[in-house]
Amino acid sequence: MTQENQPVSGEPVPATPMTELEVMIKESNLPQTKAQILLTRFNHYFGLAAQREKQLETLKVTDVTQVAEMKLADELRKASKRDRTAIEKVRRELNDENQAEIKIVNAIAKVLTALIEPLETKAEQIAKFAEIKAKEEKERLQGERMAALAEYGYTGTQDLAAMTEVEFEAFKEGLRVVKERKDEEAKAREKKAL
Repeated sequence: MTQENQPVSGEPVPATPMTELEVMIKESNLPQTKAQILLTRFNHYFGLAAQREKQLETLKVTDVTQVAEMKLADELRKASKRDRTAIEKVRRELNDENQAEIKIVNAIAKVLTALIEPLETKAEQIAKFAEIKAKEEKERLQGERMAALAEYGYTGTQDLAAMTEVEFEAFKEGLRVVKERKDEEAKAREKKAL
């Protein structure tokens, strides 16, 4: 323990039960190693606070001539301020360590994710090979059939790939007949117009 953390009277800090700190740490469910770090870094401040509180309770200043008591109170104030500053420093250090830990955990997770995602995608492609091939074949057949019907002016959204070859040929023949009829009607109208 450093000199600044000693009670003003110079007496050693008595070992005090860590009940308040232990309860806080236990309720946080921290891993044992982190809990031990917190106990080590903060526990003695509970003892110092208790001792300084006890010293302040015994100080009674009722007269301006009690210079020694006022001086002791000022020393206790300065010591308490040093403790508060030291506690804040420890808090910042621990937070910085936690931030560094969070950053490295995130960086490691990011690297591992970048390694694993392509493996997952490749495995999915292998696992769904038949499904992917069937989808590609359906898209190819849909495109071919749409191209075959373009000369008949077909622009519909019907699932042509789902049709059997016989059904498609019948559909195509129907469109051909309708187009021929429309063409004949258009020629007849032109002749009539002349």
